[in-house]
Amino acid sequence: MLLAVPFKAVAFEADNAFQPMTPVVSGEGFLIRYQSGRLAGAYINAWNVGARISLIPFGVSHNRFLHGAMNGALELGLEPTFQRFNSVHQNFAGVLAEAKYHLLGLSWGHFVPWVGAAIGPGYSDLNIGHVLDDTKLEGPFMALIMGEGGLEYFIDGHKAIYVGIVGQHVSNSALNGKDHGSSTNVSINTPWAMVAGFSWFFQ
Repeated sequence: MLLAVPFKAVAFEADNAFQPMTPVVSGEGFLIRYQSGRLAGAYINAWNVGARISLIPFGVSHNRFLHGAMNGALELGLEPTFQRFNSVHQNFAGVLAEAKYHLLGLSWGHFVPWVGAAIGPGYSDLNIGHVLDDTKLEGPFMALIMGEGGLEYFIDGHKAIYVGIVGQHVSNSALNGKDHGSSTNVSINTPWAMVAGFSWFFQ
């Protein structure tokens, strides 16, 4: 009985946590490693911090696909983000539009898998590579694209911590023009990155 009381106090019910039009505030941080043969040293280490404001617009979606394994809740938000390319002492700052899907049909107790994607423009003083061998990538405009997935743990129906792995792509989409007739639009991509964060659900 002593064990049952605290467990009940922090019980997690997905339909309560993911009610329609629930606002969510999240803070997260990344550790990132970009790798490319075009880069001096062949890699760039980076870190990233962001604060996301989002909404659960539809609540929990139930379907019969794979016997309900894909039941879940969609989260849509905007995330101001800052990224430091630590190895080259350069930066990116922008706003990402992000979609996150909480895979409630695959949950186990308080643990819920999730997948997500984000894209957004920003300002960057990134300036790497060389024009002569078409490896040039420079700002001031830069776009950041991410795909991610991981696992979250609901402390209760209002608070969750999460971890995951991330893929990132950074390029300028050729919007910064050309240098001496050569494009400055190459890209850098991650072989791996990690994210950890905290979310607060306001019912």
